Amino acid sequence: MPSLSSFSANLVSVDILIILGIFGALVAVAFALGRAKTVAMYLSLYIGLLLFAYFPYTNQIASYGSTAAQKSFVLIGVLLALSGLAYMAVKHSVDSFDMGESGGAAPFALAALGTGVTLAVLHNSVPFGAIHKFPQSISAFFTFEHAFFWWLLGGLAVLFVLLRR
Repeated sequence: MPSLSSFSANLVSVDILIILGIFGALVAVAFALGRAKTVAMYLSLYIGLLLFAYFPYTNQIASYGSTAAQKSFVLIGVLLALSGLAYMAVKHSVDSFDMGESGGAAPFALAALGTGVTLAVLHNSVPFGAIHKFPQSISAFFTFEHAFFWWLLGGLAVLFVLLRR
């Protein structure tokens, strides 16, 4: 049985830094935008993901990258652009809702939701492995059978709970 010291400290620390970096950035976004616009942002990711799945020019746009990592970055850019377009449409519909203060645990719950869904999207929708390969212990959370479905459904459940408060 391998001991904890046999794992590469550099690999583990980089992976944890990536996850904590995503989480920290999303906490900052949640505090900056407030609850309503953060919820709109996550709903827009779902819409953007749907648009991305049926985007007819994915292969043509991905060909602008010369390496696998560049192609992955291009595809992430397309996903973000489609999600941004969806955000412009969705944010106006949530502006009219009073969702209360964005303090307390809500920004952290939204950031946890965003971190999990973001990593699930990166593992399942774009060739993220060309940019960074997480160790199997982390990838297992996002690659088990039907994982993508459960992450997306879990994200919607978190949004539902936060909207009910």
